[in-house]
Amino acid sequence: MGGVFVALLCALLSFPWTVAAATPAAAPADTSSVTSDDPWLDDADALLRAGYAPPTAGAPDLPSSDAVADTVTVTAPRLRVSELVRLIGERMRDDERRLGAYAVTAISRTEIFHDDHVDTLGHRTVVSEAVRINVDRDGERRTARLRRAEREYEDGQLKKDKLDTEIDREWSEEAGDLAMDMPFLLTSGGRYRYEILERKLIDGHLLFAIGFEPRDRFSPGIAGTVWIDYGDLVIRRMDGRLAGPSPAPLIVADVPRFTWKQRQQGDHWVSDEFEAEIVLRNLPLLPNRVTARVRLQDWDIGGAGAAEEP
Repeated sequence: MGGVFVALLCALLSFPWTVAAATPAAAPADTSSVTSDDPWLDDADALLRAGYAPPTAGAPDLPSSDAVADTVTVTAPRLRVSELVRLIGERMRDDERRLGAYAVTAISRTEIFHDDHVDTLGHRTVVSEAVRINVDRDGERRTARLRRAEREYEDGQLKKDKLDTEIDREWSEEAGDLAMDMPFLLTSGGRYRYEILERKLIDGHLLFAIGFEPRDRFSPGIAGTVWIDYGDLVIRRMDGRLAGPSPAPLIVADVPRFTWKQRQQGDHWVSDEFEAEIVLRNLPLLPNRVTARVRLQDWDIGGAGAAEEP
């Protein structure tokens, strides 16, 4: 579900950091320029014949990059990184097409830091929000804000506490384009370099860690690492940062970190959680930085709740 990731990142890079829904998948582009000469290759068929085929359901959550897991490192000769990247892109495109109409609840917590304090003694605003998002088959989105709480702290003391439980409905078209391609989408057209960093067995699942970075450091993009479950060819987790110029240069100075996770929902893989830190320009009326966490839950894919306005 690459569209949800694109929309969430675009939404967090846009003022005032609201949650957006998925965009429809675009037509495939030429990926022939994707890295093909990888000195570390894998013979996936041989691994599968050796009994390393992971199950496709009930997969455990991936450990964070600094976590310790009981793993077995896998090495073998032949699957090129370009082929793996192409297969992942095709899976993301097909998942987007199969998703159709859906509804989901986004639970978000956003901390807005008005100064450069990193502890609780600074001036910050904490906004918690629950939004029900309904997307039809044409990508048009209707949202209903279920509740919103805003608390402002200064020097560790609560200065403002506002709770809004009135349902606020709105309609909008798909998320705006910030002219920023994402890795592994077929539409990225070879704009990224990829490298297989490691292969591991975690709880019987064959996982690939793939590093990525933009080829052109003068265009907006992201760099980082993804974890791929070979049994489903889906992105289980992506850790990254902004690379190159900001896609919203008047407001956003940097995105030093973000994390995107997916999970299995019936026959679909869906976005589960998104976290990011955004550093803003030193301008009047703008905060210093923003951290946000969005959890997507109560998915209704193709059901009655996905066809009606919330």
